[in-house]
Amino acid sequence: MAASSDEGALCWESRQLLDSRDDHSRQSQSGAENSSEDDEDKNIGVGGVALREVSGALQVDEDVADAVLVAAFGGVYMQLTEHIQERVHPFWLFLVDIPVLCVQSFLLLAMRMDYDPQIPLSDDPFVTRVRLTLVVLLQIFIFSEIQHAVQLCLFAMNPTTWMDMNPYWKMWKRTEKSKLHRVFYNRLFLAIWPTVALLLKVSIVCYWVSVESLSIILTSNSVADAIFNSLALTFIQELDDHTWRFLKVTFHLHVRDNFRFKLRYDDKLIKAREDHVFRCMYPFLGARRTESILASAVLCILYIRQFGVVLFAIRRKVLPAVRDVCNTWYWSHHWPVLGPVIRWIMTEFTDDRFERTADPGSGGYCSSDMNGMTLQDTIDTLASGKGLAGMLAIVGLVFAPQLIIFFWGNIAMRRISETAENKTYHASN
Repeated sequence: MAASSDEGALCWESRQLLDSRDDHSRQSQSGAENSSEDDEDKNIGVGGVALREVSGALQVDEDVADAVLVAAFGGVYMQLTEHIQERVHPFWLFLVDIPVLCVQSFLLLAMRMDYDPQIPLSDDPFVTRVRLTLVVLLQIFIFSEIQHAVQLCLFAMNPTTWMDMNPYWKMWKRTEKSKLHRVFYNRLFLAIWPTVALLLKVSIVCYWVSVESLSIILTSNSVADAIFNSLALTFIQELDDHTWRFLKVTFHLHVRDNFRFKLRYDDKLIKAREDHVFRCMYPFLGARRTESILASAVLCILYIRQFGVVLFAIRRKVLPAVRDVCNTWYWSHHWPVLGPVIRWIMTEFTDDRFERTADPGSGGYCSSDMNGMTLQDTIDTLASGKGLAGMLAIVGLVFAPQLIIFFWGNIAMRRISETAENKTYHASN
């Protein structure tokens, strides 16, 4: 992507190849600006700031939400001509992400409105075991997507990420006189869009799909139906991936080759932060390991709740999605502030089908027996033998490995620090 040293010129908002034979001054500018690109490749940021790549486990997927985060770090470009590339601001990608999320929400709502609460769940133990097996397999299938989204979301929500990002935004602010333009490229303004986009991805694309998969499998008449319905869910989940591929082709967007998140690295600054009470939240002092263990804790809570929902549905013979519809209807009519907002959203997405489906006065199926799980219901369900066994299995598979790695990493870092101090002490003597 970098231009050659005798023909290329790189500025922080665009790259343009110039003919050095036409103008000697352009040739000099080309060499100076190309050195900025070379410095960035050598982990030198704007103004000579030293950069270092964050943990290699922090990767990005080919979807719109992740592209918003990459764009905030200056990694997304639009190919304007054969030799000119323009950096894309994350705000524009965020505007594209919102309609995609709306489409995904609409499809999930339509699927939720289609369940028939009169169809009882099977009492056959064999069918129940098959359905539970499919539930586990589907959750494993989408586990990496959820874990990746939660960890990237925590990375974006960590204030130290934006404190220590490559300050190329300063170059943008200096090259423009407009105050609005300076605000547009402020670090806080850059941080808002990827944070919101990833929060929406976690809540809608990941969590909602995970919840909806329970009802789809539990209500399937056969194993084949459950598998095909699960594939339909994964299609909805991957809609943002296909949208990003469409944008890349249509608008000539691309991510910088071998893109990696790089943050400021200063030995003196890191030394000063080592005694901070929140040292584990700073880059290169355990921030990525802390985010990883927090993501595992969130996933552990999510899957324990999902397990309880499945056991509760089998016991009460009511689909989880039906209870969610009734909960939404109750909120829309009894919450003083958010109730009208929820009713407006449901009306816009489903016309009057939501009211006809849920409202008992209009022939809907909601009743006191179909309310959502209370805290006491959750405790009673998980306190059973199956509930305790499932919780132990989830904690052992999802959370315990990250906890072991977290403390093992702390011990390893302490040993390395002690070894370095001993070497320094012996060298001074």
